[in-house]
Amino acid sequence: MQLTKTDYIQYLNCPESLWLFKNKPDEYPNGEFSLFLQKLIDEGYEVEEFAQKLFPHGIKLPEFGTPKDTEDALENDGVCFFQAAFKTDIGVFARIDVLEHLHNNTWHIYEVKSSTSVKTDKKHNHLKDACFQKYVLEQNGYKVSKVSIIHLNKDYIRNGVIDPGALLTVEEVTDRIEEVYTDVALEVEQAVHYINQASIDETKCSCRLNTRTNHCDSFGYFNEDIPEFSIYEIGNIRANKIEELHDAGILGIKDIPNNFNLNAKQALQLQSARKDSPIIAHAKIDKILSSLEFPLHFIDYETYASAVPRIDGVKPH
Repeated sequence: MQLTKTDYIQYLNCPESLWLFKNKPDEYPNGEFSLFLQKLIDEGYEVEEFAQKLFPHGIKLPEFGTPKDTEDALENDGVCFFQAAFKTDIGVFARIDVLEHLHNNTWHIYEVKSSTSVKTDKKHNHLKDACFQKYVLEQNGYKVSKVSIIHLNKDYIRNGVIDPGALLTVEEVTDRIEEVYTDVALEVEQAVHYINQASIDETKCSCRLNTRTNHCDSFGYFNEDIPEFSIYEIGNIRANKIEELHDAGILGIKDIPNNFNLNAKQALQLQSARKDSPIIAHAKIDKILSSLEFPLHFIDYETYASAVPRIDGVKPH
């Protein structure tokens, strides 16, 4: 069973969710694909196109090309390749944004990101992304001596035609990659083993103690005992509070005891849930409305941030 970089990141966030996606795709609930998500994907491709302009002699391999296409291309005299594909013996697949052949017969991997810095948070760990690529390449017998992240320059201000060299920053992260490489290689191999298991415990997933915004798409599938109005719905509730309630066997909002430590807004939400009706502060509303002087003027505006600046005088994002 094939494991991609996207699969690996999903495994780190919720291994059960990835197992379901790989082994029971018909039962995997597809998340909502919003216009905003499509915007981010399109911007990623746009940044990648500018990054390729940094390598004017680069060879663009076929879109969705196979490892065999890459193997054939590398046998020629090219130095730089876009979207080179590789697959290991255990099914780990990588498509590398930019791959450069160095004079000492080693390779330089470039990962292109549409952010303005190298990110290392749980959802977007660029170092682990690059480690994954290095792992696949080295498992195919290629020595990787340098790794860089190409990202947007946060200080760039557009003035006329975009200069890719000014828009983008090439940040070498070779030393930082070495620090985490062994752990990532182990995680990748564990992920391959996990998705190839015939069965897992499908009554819960690793997101169970996370806040709602950190739940996987298949949270409902794995956690059928969670009620509709659950503890996860409490506004701004922290993971430690969820764990505390979970350990006490409390899953529904209405079951939260009166002496549980909640802030004022959360306590109001609990009170409203128990009454099955909204709580309206009539006196406060009357006080504010009575202080207004007519005529009233309402101003509405929208903003639009794009990775690559659309107009002069604007920075990335």
